[in-house]
Amino acid sequence: MYVKQNLSILFYLKRKKITEDGKAPIYVRVTIDDLEDEISLGIKVLPEHWDNKTKSVHPSLLIWEGGLYFPLRFTKQQSGK
Repeated sequence: MYVKQNLSILFYLKRKKITEDGKAPIYVRVTIDDLEDEISLGIKVLPEHWDNKTKSVHPSLLIWEGGLYFPLRFTKQQSGK
């Protein structure tokens, strides 16, 4: 049986939750048909480092570590993983 579903994935800064150090958490919103859920990625960045057009951290502020890109000054060691 073939079922067609619409999937949408959106990354965004949750500016309402800016911390004392001025950083906002990055969230992802997943929508399937009319059901949606939002999940924190557990990463916070300064709003001026967020490119709202591409919905990502400015590429010049990313570092490659362990096969993943991380915002500058955020490493697996700092995240506790």
